[in-house]
Amino acid sequence: MDNLIEEYNTYLSKKGHEKISFKSAKKEIKFKRLLARLKKNKTLFFNFYLTIFTLYPMDKKTLKVKKEEEDIFELMQNMFEFYRVGHATPKQIQKSVSIILFNIYKKDIKEIELKEIIGKIIDYAFNTDTPYKNFNNIEQEAYIKNIVFNFPIFDSNTQLTNKQNITMQRYLLSNNQYIHKLIPKFIKKFFINKYIIKPLPFYLNNSLLTFFGIMQKKK
Repeated sequence: MDNLIEEYNTYLSKKGHEKISFKSAKKEIKFKRLLARLKKNKTLFFNFYLTIFTLYPMDKKTLKVKKEEEDIFELMQNMFEFYRVGHATPKQIQKSVSIILFNIYKKDIKEIELKEIIGKIIDYAFNTDTPYKNFNNIEQEAYIKNIVFNFPIFDSNTQLTNKQNITMQRYLLSNNQYIHKLIPKFIKKFFINKYIIKPLPFYLNNSLLTFFGIMQKKK
């Protein structure tokens, strides 16, 4: 990310961006730089935040966007799409799938048997060259390592999971657009602790609601 920021700065200097006279263009450049640094320095928070918008896409009617706010709304949509163009290696995707499957069925199937089943599923689904056996730290809590379009890439690390969860809860407790500022803090905290749980359970529960449940997405 540092290299990309430096490359972008070099590109702008060659284009003479300091001579740009339009205020809107200057603001856009500053805004993109800010978001790039936010994505780099606040990765845990940013990935959880993007996942929420993946599950619950921005909609003009739902957000009650005013006519004079449409340009800002479109800009936010474009930036959201831009930052979902993430990167993941085949091994990272396979590990993420194994973590998701393991957490769904770990209460119903013995661990040794479950790992063997998951390994076979991944071998068939991804046509692996060698039998899949990457179950390192899979007993730990999962955090969102990256997000590639609609697919969060999970990895196992309880410490990072707790840190990711705390940063998201802290944000939701502050003044944001999700929860009205007039709602008492103790009420906000109660519902946040109840519904904004660890990243993987949150994703699984809400994906079920949006794809199959009461908040099913329209085709």
